[in-house]
Amino acid sequence: MYKVFIVDDEIWIRTGLEKTIEWESMDLSILGSVNNAEEAIKAMNNNYPDILITDIVMNNKNGIDLTKWIKEHNPNTQVIIISGFDKFEYAKAAIKLGVTEYILKPIDENVLMKALYKCIDNLNKNHTFKILKESSSINNMKENFYLRMFCNTNNDFDNKTLQSQITHIDLNVDYHYISTMFVASYNKNTISPDILKHKMNAFISKYKKNNHNLDIIVRNQEEIIVVFATENTDIHSFKKYAIRLSTLLMEQINELHIGDTICYVGNCYKGIKGIYSSFHEIQTLKSETIICNGNHNIIDIENLKTAFRPTILLDSNIKSQIVDALKNNNWDTIFVNIDKLFNEMNKLEIVNRNDLISYIYNIVYECNEIIISSNTQLNIPFNQDSELLGWIFQTTDLSAAKKDMKDYFNYLKNNMDINDNNVHRKIIREIINYCNNNFDKNINLVDLAEHFHISSSYLSQLFSKEVGTPLSKYLTNLRIEKAKEILKTTNLRVYEIAEMVGYCDVKYFLKVFKKNVGVSPQVFREKR
Repeated sequence: MYKVFIVDDEIWIRTGLEKTIEWESMDLSILGSVNNAEEAIKAMNNNYPDILITDIVMNNKNGIDLTKWIKEHNPNTQVIIISGFDKFEYAKAAIKLGVTEYILKPIDENVLMKALYKCIDNLNKNHTFKILKESSSINNMKENFYLRMFCNTNNDFDNKTLQSQITHIDLNVDYHYISTMFVASYNKNTISPDILKHKMNAFISKYKKNNHNLDIIVRNQEEIIVVFATENTDIHSFKKYAIRLSTLLMEQINELHIGDTICYVGNCYKGIKGIYSSFHEIQTLKSETIICNGNHNIIDIENLKTAFRPTILLDSNIKSQIVDALKNNNWDTIFVNIDKLFNEMNKLEIVNRNDLISYIYNIVYECNEIIISSNTQLNIPFNQDSELLGWIFQTTDLSAAKKDMKDYFNYLKNNMDINDNNVHRKIIREIINYCNNNFDKNINLVDLAEHFHISSSYLSQLFSKEVGTPLSKYLTNLRIEKAKEILKTTNLRVYEIAEMVGYCDVKYFLKVFKKNVGVSPQVFREKR
């Protein structure tokens, strides 16, 4: 039974969560419930929960601070953040910390249940191999030992315990160890894990050296783990050997036609705990990175860490071009820039997954703000549960992310067309208000288009369609009406009035006035 800890400064929310959810039916239990992060840290310090549900805005330490603390002390804890604030900064911080779900208040019970089941699935995956049946087979005993090492999130085995566990399985606590992981998208219907492992072992026996141990573990349908061990102190040559043999194994796997495969080679560590260190280093970097092209099938973690860049080096104009294109209803430009975005990423060797998620999230967030400000009836829930936006937080593959991003904008295209009148009217209202307040300035179509970040041709067409008269004619009528009003109510000279309504050239003003009114300003004044 997994343990749940609840932190929220509103007692009615804590009480509601405790009583509304049927925890026991989900094989969950409440470990504790407090109203602030400080009390939570005290309560959880030596008894970490499996699932933490926390509010984000609280006194002193907030939910982000508490999430950082629990992830530092027990990375395996699944975190659900609940918030009454739909702020990009909070969601961005939550993404970087690897929270499982970010839920907006008021809390929908179905949404929370879905989040809890997601946490349970993640925990089950992490602990699947912790409960293993003891076997008299040395190979099975060794494999079970490895699996326990892989699943041990705290690396809390002491050497005495380790020595007692490995006495009969041909391992040594003082050896140097390297873990490697082959991530293959193979179909179990094509080849079973047991047959695959048998083929790998048969292949390794041809290349195994006397002073090196090699063991293969087929962890699940996607991961094949090879543990290299040696008593040799020449770490450099041992690492080269591990990479060379991994390359040969990669060739063997490719011959089996089980799907695209990437091999991660971990760093070398002294002592049997190095199995844990090397493996979890691979797991961490694997979850944080996306391989951008198929030319790098062998990834050396050591080189990856030194070559890794924490941000995506992409043209920052892509985001602004997509956002501006949405304002202008220019869908072709949006899709061209999406292609450009992913083409740029494919030129890189690797991409930081969290950076990619934040980059895409930022684009979609700004587009969502445009939709909201346009008074359109189109409603897009901006959270991880939204079918339209959930793909952002699940991004692990560039081609899939590109397709999902295009699907999102195709949805907007197909549905915003229905609400175009609302969007257009808002833009025109803003332009008319601007003209009414700035008619005394030398404004024109180009100036207005630049001010409102839309193309001049689109503005011209839109204004004529919505108002029924060209923008230039509207400005002229506005200025002449203002001039007539001033002529009626003041004794100002004509050249002064011309300047007050936006005409620097008094002769041109006289010409325009007579054309529109039928008489000169002087005659108009005399008739008042």
